[in-house]
Amino acid sequence: MIIAIVLAAGESKRMGMPKPLLLFSMNTTTFLEQIIAVLRDTCVDRITVVLGAQAQKVRESADLSGADIVVNEDYQEGQLSSLIAGLKAVPREADAILLCLVDNPLITREMVNRVIEAFRETGKPIVVPVFHGQRGHPALFARSMFDELLNAPADQGARHVVKSNADKVFEVDIPDPAAVARIDTPEDYRSHFGREPFLMDETMIELREALWLCQNTGKGIGTEGVELHDALGRILMEDIVSDIDMPPFDKATVDGYACRRADLTNTLTVIETIPAGVVPARTVGPNQCAKIMTGAPVSQGADCVIMIEQSEAVGKDAIRFTGESTPSNISYRAMDIKAGQVVLQTGTRIGPPHVAVLASVGRVQLRVAGRPRVGVVATGSEVVPPAAKPGPSQIRNSNNSQLLAQLAAMGLKARDYGVVRDIASDIDAVLKRAFAENDTVIISGGVSVGEFDLVADVLRGSDAKLLFKKLAIKPGKPAVFGLINGRCFFGLPGNPVSAFVVFELLVKPHLYKWMSHAYSPVQVQMRLGAPITRKDTDRQAWIPVKITSEETVKPVEYHGSAHLLAMCEADGLISMDIGVADLGQGTPVRVRLL
Repeated sequence: MIIAIVLAAGESKRMGMPKPLLLFSMNTTTFLEQIIAVLRDTCVDRITVVLGAQAQKVRESADLSGADIVVNEDYQEGQLSSLIAGLKAVPREADAILLCLVDNPLITREMVNRVIEAFRETGKPIVVPVFHGQRGHPALFARSMFDELLNAPADQGARHVVKSNADKVFEVDIPDPAAVARIDTPEDYRSHFGREPFLMDETMIELREALWLCQNTGKGIGTEGVELHDALGRILMEDIVSDIDMPPFDKATVDGYACRRADLTNTLTVIETIPAGVVPARTVGPNQCAKIMTGAPVSQGADCVIMIEQSEAVGKDAIRFTGESTPSNISYRAMDIKAGQVVLQTGTRIGPPHVAVLASVGRVQLRVAGRPRVGVVATGSEVVPPAAKPGPSQIRNSNNSQLLAQLAAMGLKARDYGVVRDIASDIDAVLKRAFAENDTVIISGGVSVGEFDLVADVLRGSDAKLLFKKLAIKPGKPAVFGLINGRCFFGLPGNPVSAFVVFELLVKPHLYKWMSHAYSPVQVQMRLGAPITRKDTDRQAWIPVKITSEETVKPVEYHGSAHLLAMCEADGLISMDIGVADLGQGTPVRVRLL
């Protein structure tokens, strides 16, 4: 029997945050969950996890099913104390332990099995993997080495046992260039994952991190067929190829006379009139022209069309050119689109111009992304429906109406679950129904830190995985995002401006991503028409602004995140980065148009 012991008890001082709860790559698992998941798929017989620092928090936040838990109350004495705690829990029938560290979440099934196979094939009591010439983990120790492990120097632990038993060690080379021995510091994390380290659930994370999480969590939406007249606002899920050249023939772009450029100084005889939709009957020869209407095919022999305004009659069927020069005024065949050309690509959000292109290439039936099912829930015992007259200490529910309108602007019709009181059982009942009926649920209110902000606790009690619960933005700090049974949820602040901003910054990109559309808000660069100063700079500020007649932007009157009217006055939002206290008048700013 081989027992895997995962040491996850330390204070993670070099990382600066608990390693067991660090998010693993583009997955929604933590380091500790990733290691356990890999070990479950190997030939180890049991898994023991040793916790210490923040043991309760780790048990609440991480899925440790399938593992035995040992809590090392003496974790501050170092890693050896945790190894000893794990060894004391090893059953007598165990032949060996496989020692794993929480800062090595990159272990693979193949790596673990190769170490165990080497132990069984060589009989060596110590087997260690080697990464680019460096020994690492998971390392295997036979029962014959347990006493030495238990009595190793506190400052060296298992390393001392390996070094002092060189003749008993077998090394397994791990040639994978992507493999690393440990992820022990923020620099290690950044080097491997290409992003800043952060914890699931507790860390106040920056917008770019939150956006990354929201766009890489969830499931794709299927496709469906629609008619062209129902395609507005949908996301195209096929490349559209033109079946014809456009224009399909050389056509006149003005009303006038089709003639030869070489004859512009001569009197021209009018040989026919060509309305739009009629094929020319005659070829234009020397000193001849055809009267032609905009959009009509240009006659054979003609190489330009003179505008009717630059001509005068000189007889019954004769004209002359009165201008000095003229462009061709011809739109040539296939100038715009060639037959077989891709005119619209998968992922395009269909607007009115796209509808025109689709019609022009004859595509009246289309394959588009399905619409995610979205539910909207408001919380708060003080919140009443819009039709009700608020009593003392009550407010109307504006959040659901606002969120439903924002979703409708995306072409999504959502379910409205109304308002639920600040009672945990009531919130739980409504959310269970909403999760059963939707792909994504948006909850407003109840996500801050007050006594009656119960949403996060209710979600945890339903085995939800919270990926973050605090954003380094203003407004919008108390915001929650996570997964429950494969369904995504957002917990937005109760203040309506905060809810609006978080929806625009995170919810909208998330929903579009899962409809296969790379959403990019319309932004313009303008200059600030008035200075902006703030005291608190620990969060990125999003400020509503109005475009002035001087082609600058100025902040609108804004009393805080409950000031709904401010958003009605605003044309867009500008941001102030973390650490920035002042923006001077005339500063170039990017305006995110609303």
